[in-house]
Amino acid sequence: QQQIGQNWVVSADAVRNYGDRFLIGRFLRGVTGVPNVSCTGELPCEVTDPLTGIGGQNVTLIQSAAKSWYDGLLVSLQRKMTGTKDWRWGFNMNYTLSKTLNYANDDQIPFNGAEDAVNVQFKTNDLNLEKGYSPTDERHRWVFYGQFDVPYGVSIAPIWTISSSVPMDSVVPALSSRLPTIRRNALGREITNGAQLLAAIDAGRARHATRAACRRRRERRRHARSRPSRPRPWPFRPSSHRRGRAGDRAAGSCARRRPGC
Repeated sequence: QQQIGQNWVVSADAVRNYGDRFLIGRFLRGVTGVPNVSCTGELPCEVTDPLTGIGGQNVTLIQSAAKSWYDGLLVSLQRKMTGTKDWRWGFNMNYTLSKTLNYANDDQIPFNGAEDAVNVQFKTNDLNLEKGYSPTDERHRWVFYGQFDVPYGVSIAPIWTISSSVPMDSVVPALSSRLPTIRRNALGREITNGAQLLAAIDAGRARHATRAACRRRRERRRHARSRPSRPRPWPFRPSSHRRGRAGDRAAGSCARRRPGC
């Protein structure tokens, strides 16, 4: 803070706020040995009601695992009340440059499963995929307020606020989630126009194709390992069958006696 002359005051403040252990809803995963609960890999567990036999239900755990980040720069300019007996005036102007990140658009109970939608698409269990811009994030904010005293005891106190837009989230109805390759609430921040959005969609398609190809290769390797192995004959030299010479037959008999020969 610095005073300039008798009537002006300038101040600047830097603020960093980190929050930990906020509530967030996550699907139940990785449970073994529990009746009526079926879990596959990193996918959410499915619970079957033992009385009705209705299955395919997910369990949402309310965990204290969410975090938040706020970084801001606040600059203020103050004009102290000055003037004559009948005309007096003073004002404050404040500007804030900030960024806010968190793990969920809504931190209120009950949670609706949106916090795990991308993890379900990727078949992963990584909460960091939900780290994105807060729905209340305002990059720029300018506020002016003052007081103007005029004759006849009239006082005017205006307030003006100008702020940048808040971010938006992307939604793909077919996936019941946002585009997996786009950060939560990235529209209006990392993606500011249609060309960038189309590029992100193309990148998402390419990533999906790559992940699908990798998944198919893993399935083929797993299937190959699960096949029953057939006994392999001792390594005969091909020439012992094709030509039938005595030397080759001798070499073949040697291979039968000693696999390393």
